[in-house]
Parts: sequence; structure tokens; C-alpha cells
Amino acid sequence: MLSVVNHPTEGALCWKDDLDTLKDRGVKEIDLVISDALTGIENAVCAAFPCAAHQFCVAHLKRQIINSVAHKDKPAIASELSEVFRMEDDSVDSLWGYEHFVTFVDRWEKKYPTLNPSLTPTFA
Repeated sequence: MLSVVNHPTEGALCWKDDLDTLKDRGVKEIDLVISDALTGIENAVCAAFPCAAHQFCVAHLKRQIINSVAHKDKPAIASELSEVFRMEDDSVDSLWGYEHFVTFVDRWEKKYPTLNPSLTPTFA
């Protein structure tokens, strides 16, 4: 663990300051940042550590998807997402996951057209 901070509110500017502080403390490079989809966090990561890959947290993504659909579809969508994101299965590779995610989006975007634009950049 490199840092523990407590901000009264979460914002990209706070994250930029925290990432800059890590640099000031001697961190030269970060390979991967995993975060929620906070507006502006990608820019904050890129500004502080331009070579860092950025990935959105699967738990946040699943929650975002489930919270954006009708109550009656939540069980089916939650079940499909559990199949797409098989975290405990070491035999699943990223290509398999991506293909299944695309299939999931294709299946549901007709009913929920807002899913596609908000989700595809996450995994593009």
C-alpha cells in the first residue's frame, strides 16, 4: 500500500493531487490503475503517469449496468454478467471475456440502448 487518504468528496482533482504526491514521494511508474468510472479520472491518471494502463473496476461496471436496467431484467442480466466476468475461473482469458461481453451488449442494447455507448469505451 502506497497511500491512504480521506477526502470529504471524491473528484478527479483529488486523485490528480494524490497521484502527483506519489510521484513526489519517488514512485516512477505505475503499470495499471483500476478505478471506478469517475469523470476525469482517466485524465488524472494520464497526466501523472502517462504510460499507465487504465481499467475500470468490474464490480463498479456490473453495479452500473444492473442499476441502469428495469427491475424485472436485473436477475437475468446479473446472471449473464456473472458468466461474462468469471473471476474465479483461471482458464478464461481476456479475449473470451471480451467476446462474451460484446455478445452481452449486442443482446441487451436493443432494449437498453444507453448501455452500448456507456460500456464499450470501458473495454475498447
